[in-house]
Order: sequence, then C-alpha cells, then structure tokens
Amino acid sequence: MDDKDAQQILELVPHAQYKKIPANHVIHAFKPKQYIEAAEDLASNLKNSVNI
Repeated sequence: MDDKDAQQILELVPHAQYKKIPANHVIHAFKPKQYIEAAEDLASNLKNSVNI
C-alpha cells in the first residue's frame, strides 16, 4: 500500500487510521515494538469508539 492508497482509504472509511512503519512486508518480525504500539493504539481507539 502506498500513501495514495492510504489517503483514499482514509477518505472512504470513517474512523480509519493510517500509521506508516518503515519496514519490509514482515513488520511484526522486523519492527516488533512499533507493530505492538500500532496494534495497541488501534485496539484502544476501537474500544473507545464503541464504548466497551
């Protein structure tokens, strides 16, 4: 996915988020800390958006 694709998604999908992590295809293996932080941020935002 490039920045143009991400921008289209952000325009079309309500509450969409885009976080660019410079890594190859296996982000969780090469950038585990950034991957976990992004996943936790996403989970927190989803939880807050549905008021669980």
